[in-house]
Amino acid sequence: MDPIVIVLGLLVLAVALFATRALPVDLVTIFLLLALVLTGILDTSQAFAGFSSQIIIILGSIFVINGALLEGRVLDIVSTWLLRVAGGSTNKLLLTTMSVVSGLSGFMNNTAVTSLFIGPTMSVARKLKTSPSKLLMPVCFASILGGTCTLIGTSTNVAVSGEIQRQHEAGLVEWIAKGGDDLNDDGELDSLDYLLYAETNKLKVYKPLGLFEITPLGLLIMSVGIAYLMLIGRKLLPDYPDESLADDFNIREYVSEIVVMSGSKLIGELVFKSSLAQMDFQIIKILRKKKSFVPNARSKFEENDVLLISGRIDDLMAVKDASGIEIKAETKLEDDTLQTEETKIAELLIT
Repeated sequence: MDPIVIVLGLLVLAVALFATRALPVDLVTIFLLLALVLTGILDTSQAFAGFSSQIIIILGSIFVINGALLEGRVLDIVSTWLLRVAGGSTNKLLLTTMSVVSGLSGFMNNTAVTSLFIGPTMSVARKLKTSPSKLLMPVCFASILGGTCTLIGTSTNVAVSGEIQRQHEAGLVEWIAKGGDDLNDDGELDSLDYLLYAETNKLKVYKPLGLFEITPLGLLIMSVGIAYLMLIGRKLLPDYPDESLADDFNIREYVSEIVVMSGSKLIGELVFKSSLAQMDFQIIKILRKKKSFVPNARSKFEENDVLLISGRIDDLMAVKDASGIEIKAETKLEDDTLQTEETKIAELLIT
């Protein structure tokens, strides 16, 4: 059978599986690769060459950096600072948020940065009585614009850089085969000699991109984009009314108030390393001596603390006696209770 027919058939099948989600995307990709090998379209060296590609390694490293920032709660600190700096001005909040988001997007995955700022942005929008739709779309655009500022800003930049690197290496091999010379007298025939030869003879050759080589152009694009969003774009955005958080996120059955009783093993434990946190309960707010606050990495439980936590009530009942806590009979879920400058609630769609 004609190889072109086989490739087109596999492509149509893969697109259909991607669209219907009949199988996970990663499985479809692996099956497609195996099919190309079994039909003889690719040999094994071609099929698995991508796993050792620098592009794959760089993309994997980006996810490692994302995970480190998330686990280290670095971006939570940045978000809290951002909301404090913005004050009560919607325009100031929009400009500050877009600036910080675009800056982080130069070194992180765009989707991850955007998702981390959805909660804080919606929280301030509610306090300023501003529609979140007026703020969220500019944040998304800012993450895309910021990705143009560095080589690792987006996977597209990394992929293009990898192709340029491949073309450069191919040109270098061809030049050496034609009798290239050691032009810089360092005793080695390498890329520097090839680039020097191209510069001397005014030849246009592919040159590997540096991490910040595209930064000047990226900063220009980002600045123009942010200026447009601040002056014109925000006026074109829809103004959708906001709804109650408890109803909007359907979390009434997942949020409870509990009291840390005398003798509880929670007393003295760090909030984020406590037994409750290890059981996937999230402590949204702590009420202590008529003062409420959002816990941070140094916060510890004290006797008679009232905790607003998220988690299934059935799971909470199962650990009630062992943890030394008392569950309040009824919790009123007001928006001010659920959302603060540091408390973030967002709806997540896993695709």
